[in-house]
Amino acid sequence: MVQRNKVCQHCNTEFSTSQYAAKYCSVKCRTQSRNTKTASKRIANLPCSDEWLWVSRECKRAGTVEILKDVDLVELFSVYRRRFKCYGWNEDKQKSKFHLCHISPAQGKDTVGLLHHQNLFIGGSLANQVHGATAVEGAGLCIKRSSLKNKWLVDEKATDKAVLSKVKSFLGKKLIEYAKTHPIRKSQRFGLAKKIKTEFPKCEVPLAELERMGMTALRKLYASLQEQELYTLSLTPRRTLCVYVEELERFAEQCSDPIKSSDYAFTAAAVRCVALWVMNQRGEQGFGAIGGEAYGCWFNPVRLKPGQDGSNLRDFAAFTAFSVLQGAKPDRKLISSTLRKYLEPVSLDHHDSRNDHGDDWLVHASWVVEDIELFIQQTEKNKDALNTVGLIDGEFLYWWLESRKEALQIASFYEEREFTECRSEFDYPDDYFQVEDDYVPSPPVEPWYDPELVPF
Repeated sequence: MVQRNKVCQHCNTEFSTSQYAAKYCSVKCRTQSRNTKTASKRIANLPCSDEWLWVSRECKRAGTVEILKDVDLVELFSVYRRRFKCYGWNEDKQKSKFHLCHISPAQGKDTVGLLHHQNLFIGGSLANQVHGATAVEGAGLCIKRSSLKNKWLVDEKATDKAVLSKVKSFLGKKLIEYAKTHPIRKSQRFGLAKKIKTEFPKCEVPLAELERMGMTALRKLYASLQEQELYTLSLTPRRTLCVYVEELERFAEQCSDPIKSSDYAFTAAAVRCVALWVMNQRGEQGFGAIGGEAYGCWFNPVRLKPGQDGSNLRDFAAFTAFSVLQGAKPDRKLISSTLRKYLEPVSLDHHDSRNDHGDDWLVHASWVVEDIELFIQQTEKNKDALNTVGLIDGEFLYWWLESRKEALQIASFYEEREFTECRSEFDYPDDYFQVEDDYVPSPPVEPWYDPELVPF
């Protein structure tokens, strides 16, 4: 057998092989080379990807690609996608209910905020506009303007392709490793723009201009060219309190500083308590992420005190959450006292009404088991939140435990007696006894009261 000496095309190591067409010294090198080629093809799609075009806009806004310093691309794009899943875009007003907010501002006076998942959070648009470019000292991630390098500066009028070329050079191997395992797909609007030019060559709008249009505008144009009505889908925006709870819990988990992590967790617990009251009001929906949504199950631990305005409590919770996410130190005493001013505990029991209506089969239904498990997990979190902010004190806990004992005693009494259930009006149990009312003679009526009257 003839042995040939070759050089591996991936690691440049010499190796001996009997195969004439061998290019790699091992399976590992062949796999890594294939992944590298795949990554190169994906990186070529950067100027056509909505996610990376957003990165380009942020770099032009900051004036440098150094805002990607120490970036975790997986976490960064996770926050970016989650913001769009919150919905809330108003087509008529061209405004969004939620913004992707910077903790350290992107255009600070002496600093430039990084494009990093720990410097970004999803917040209300109104609160973000009111806050503006105000920075909390020491909060967020940033880089000093005086330390910016000229080679990484970008002009605001530069093309996205030129900016992303610098981004590619700045990220280097990190971008290649990301592209090996994560697809970089072209935006659907590029395919729709090409489809419009292919199916309607008489369309006067040039292809380059079509590719710069938004997806909604392209769909409207395509529907008008087909002489059809545009199908629109109205998506309900997520509840603001749910979004704030998720963002606060994310920062509490990712923050390396234990003090700040505790502040995030405390604020998340306070917002949870307010959401628990809101979700149990008539007509309120969309709180499944906090309370869990299981058929026939509910948890209603708090109620609004008489004479209090619940809208003020909602605003307080939302702006407090935004302030803490921006890096402000939460005033725990103020938060706890405000919640106790507006809310009072009712019970720590969660209710399951499925068995009350003869729905025993739902206990084991496969499609509802997962919802019940999530409901129980969220209920335990909500109980911890009530305790964390101080809504549950010793007096209430004693009263609740005593009521639990009484309820268990009543339930035990009925279980020991083994009462038979009556399912209809004429369904009597075996041990049923019907006793007539005691006979009460009616008094004589006139003329029996006349002693002189003889009845014969």
